Amino acid sequence: MKSAGRKISSPSIGLVIFGLVTAYISVCGLTSLWLGTEALIVSVLILLLEVAIAAEAFDLRHPSMPWFLIIWIFSVGLAASIGVGNYHATYGPYKTATSGRFYDNVGRDAKAAVLMDAGVVDFDSTMVLDDTLSVGLTLGGVTYCAAPIVSSDASQLAGAEGDAGKAPVLGSSSMAVQFWATGRDCCGSRGGFVCDNAGEAGAKSGIVWLDPSAWQQPSVEHTRFMQVIQASCALHDLQSVPQPLLVHWVHSPRNVLLGMFTRSLLVWIVSSIVYGVAISAIVALTNYYFDMGVRSPVEEYPGAMPHRYGNDPFATHSKLQAPPEASPAEPPKTSVRMWLTSAFKSKGADDAA
Repeated sequence: MKSAGRKISSPSIGLVIFGLVTAYISVCGLTSLWLGTEALIVSVLILLLEVAIAAEAFDLRHPSMPWFLIIWIFSVGLAASIGVGNYHATYGPYKTATSGRFYDNVGRDAKAAVLMDAGVVDFDSTMVLDDTLSVGLTLGGVTYCAAPIVSSDASQLAGAEGDAGKAPVLGSSSMAVQFWATGRDCCGSRGGFVCDNAGEAGAKSGIVWLDPSAWQQPSVEHTRFMQVIQASCALHDLQSVPQPLLVHWVHSPRNVLLGMFTRSLLVWIVSSIVYGVAISAIVALTNYYFDMGVRSPVEEYPGAMPHRYGNDPFATHSKLQAPPEASPAEPPKTSVRMWLTSAFKSKGADDAA
């Protein structure tokens, strides 16, 4: 930081842009791929380092510095917002699935409680997604969808008995639904479940999107899916285990997971590029406004107080204002009455003499 009494220097545009882009890339990347306490600590350390460097590299007296500080704070908030959203939408489910175990040939006798550590579940040929028993509920502007994953024999029997007006066999306690396929904005209020790869031939796998710890601390999304499951059970006379396994019904888990990881990286990289281009233009315009547009170069002298001039409220004079020169003395003003009175007094004195 420059000392007082010297000319105020403009900040380097390149250094300002580098600092802003570095802050965005760091915060957005950490929250996108490493959301948690560790990411928060590392982000704070990086930001504090940038503050320390800026205090030494820039002249904080320059009038553009408060605006660059506001832009920096906004950039950090924007990066955190995009990063957190990216984590919950793509990388979080990818991390949950890849960190869990892979279960193959899961059949009608499998229990959800045993598979709570699953990341990917590959069902055998006897298990089907019964989209005729799906239900969708619109909560908070989003339609939450759920459909049971059951054995093909039980599904056919349930449909036949349902058509005959009898309670489906799935309502018995021995046939409580262990697995549910879920999705958002991909079904009707009753039936029409087309989430992920539902309805495609060969789709027999489920990607677990819910972390097992969510049962101890349910999120808003998990709570709403459970409301949909309860609605489906009430509507179709089904029973579900208290803690079913919620999955995305897909054809090729490997390709889906690769796509999720790729999207999470693209959101981070593309948003960083767009931010870098936009912030470069903003910084350049801000610097032009203060240094080459409205404001004149500013100089400071010890004890000098700048004063404003002209019609521009932001403009600042660059020199000390000289004290106003004393105007030449004007002759005393006399009225006609005073002149006549003085004349008569002078004549009276002459007559008396």
